[in-house]
Amino acid sequence: MSVQQRLAQSYENYYRTTLGLPDWQARVQKRLRLVDEAHNVRRMLSLAGDLSAKSVLDLGCGWGGALLILKRRCPTLRVWGMEPDDERIGLARMQLQEAGIMDVSLFSGEGERLPLPDESVDVIYSHQVLEHVHCRPAVVAEMRRVLRPGGLCHLMLPNYLAFTEPHYKIAWIPYLPRPIARLYLRLRGRPPGFVDYFKYTTPLNVKPLFDSQYWECTDLTLLELRQKAATSDMQATRRKIFNALPRTGQQLLFHVYRLSRITRQEYLLEKRRASQVVTNDGPE
Repeated sequence: MSVQQRLAQSYENYYRTTLGLPDWQARVQKRLRLVDEAHNVRRMLSLAGDLSAKSVLDLGCGWGGALLILKRRCPTLRVWGMEPDDERIGLARMQLQEAGIMDVSLFSGEGERLPLPDESVDVIYSHQVLEHVHCRPAVVAEMRRVLRPGGLCHLMLPNYLAFTEPHYKIAWIPYLPRPIARLYLRLRGRPPGFVDYFKYTTPLNVKPLFDSQYWECTDLTLLELRQKAATSDMQATRRKIFNALPRTGQQLLFHVYRLSRITRQEYLLEKRRASQVVTNDGPE
């Protein structure tokens, strides 16, 4: 069986068997073409700038699609990939080897214990991962440990205050209790087992993890919303009312909209250098 056939089989097992998605065939083909991976890598590179001769950790590398795109675009890049699922890490290794890429280091493990030295990584790329880990604070602490001062971390994860579940692709009530969630999924004809593999991540329980003492945090989702609002064709009356609000009122409207309508969270974190670390007495 070829690598593509093995990947297709694994994708089918995930989308058809595990999640019960009716459009699983289209999703398998999309994954085989690396559509999402190419888009996400382009996004990360646009934020991180020139990565020539630098190092990137793909935390939660899955089947290795992003690793493949990264090495094709930046051949001199030093890349690590980490994934807790042994089948996926094996397929990632096969996919890279088939493409003739032999210099990517792959690890099977969890984000709470990264097998890398202190301050050894320039950029961490982690998409759709924090909702699956056992202990988010421990993962964030490990990311800070392995990043070099001034290093960047690009995170993307679901917003579970929105009325949708991004894995099952169905309408969802925020913080739906697990027993009710399983019943709901059965009523919708979906296998309920995967509901135990994600936690409800929201801006309210994720953003506080990025302690300003150690991180310079840019909320890219909120930034994008503000830019859209500034350039949108909002009716003149509505725009006047919005602009007349105090800044706190504008922020409140943005947060209400984001918490209920925006399905994802996206952050760019920069690890503060020693001279920038904030203490109670001010910068060190």
